[in-house]
Amino acid sequence: MTETSGEDPAWLSPTNGFPGDGAWSIALRIRQAFTAGQESAWAYWQLTDGSPAGSETLTDSSMLENSPKYVAAKHCFRYIRPNAVCVNATVSGDPELTAAAFLHATNGTMTVVLINATNTPVQSVVNSPAQPEGITTWQTFTSSDGNYWQTGTRGITNSQAGVTVPGYGVVTLYGMAPPQLTGALTVGRQLSLSWPPSANGFQLQSTTNLNSRWSNVPSQQSTIIGLSNGLARATIATTNSLVFFRLTQP
Repeated sequence: MTETSGEDPAWLSPTNGFPGDGAWSIALRIRQAFTAGQESAWAYWQLTDGSPAGSETLTDSSMLENSPKYVAAKHCFRYIRPNAVCVNATVSGDPELTAAAFLHATNGTMTVVLINATNTPVQSVVNSPAQPEGITTWQTFTSSDGNYWQTGTRGITNSQAGVTVPGYGVVTLYGMAPPQLTGALTVGRQLSLSWPPSANGFQLQSTTNLNSRWSNVPSQQSTIIGLSNGLARATIATTNSLVFFRLTQP
C-alpha cells in the first residue's frame, strides 16, 4: 500500500462522531491493510515537506516524534519488522476492539496491536501466544488523544496479561523470547557466533568454567560482522582452552 495520505493532523477528526479522518484512523487503516487486505507493506505519502504537518505529511520540524500522525504510524512501523508474518488474532467480548498480531520467527518476537474504535476505555486480557516460546513480559506502548506515546511493561501471569486500551486509542504489545546464541567454526578456525538482532541491550559474555564468574567479551577479541541471514553475527578469536559463551541482560 503506497501513496497514502489525507488525514487531519489531529488525533481525532472530526471531534464529534466517529474520528475516521484523523491520526488515530491511520493505525486502523494499517491494521485493516495487513489483516483484511493481506498486504505485505504500507507506506505513507511523505514524512515531512518543510511545512507544518498537514494532510499529506506525518510530522514536521517542530513536533518531530510527538506528531499525532507520526505516532499512529509508529505503532505499526516500529515493532512490525521486515519478514514478520501476520498471524491469526481473535477478539471476544467486545466487537469494537480489534487486534493484529505479527510473529517474527528469526527475531523470536511477537507484536500485537490493539485498537479501540469507541470513546470508552476497554479492559482487555491478552492470552500469550504459543510462539515464540518463553515470553514473560510485554513491553507496552499506548496512545490516545493528548497522550501520544506512553511506555510501560505488563508481566504475564498464567499465560495472561491485563491491558487497558483507551477510548479511540492504540496499544502495541511487544514480546521477545530469550534470544538463542548459536556458534560454528569458520574455515580459518575462528568462532562465528550468531543471535537475533532484536536482542538489544544484551551483552555477550564468556567463561572458561561454568562454576566461575562470567565476563564481558572484550572488543579486541570479537569482530562484529553485521547481519547475515537475518541474524547479527560476530567472529571470536579462538584459543586452545575450553570457552563458554552466553547472551545476558545487565
